[in-house]
Amino acid sequence: MKALAERPMAARRRFPGLLAFPPASGALHSIAARTGAWLERSRQRHALSLLDSRLLKDIGLTREQAGKECGKWFWQA
Repeated sequence: MKALAERPMAARRRFPGLLAFPPASGALHSIAARTGAWLERSRQRHALSLLDSRLLKDIGLTREQAGKECGKWFWQA
């Protein structure tokens, strides 16, 4: 497991207490990692939903494609 200093700064800012201690077990680590991925996916979809058509065009998406992605549940990849 990477030392706290080696972890990305953004992750340390969002979850300072969570990353300060090593996980108790592989299962706990797996649950924490999955939950973190779900939270990040939800955050990104929300940010995508806020983009206007000009910004969507810049990243190569149509309004329909963005709507389809934003309509997915947080656990759907």
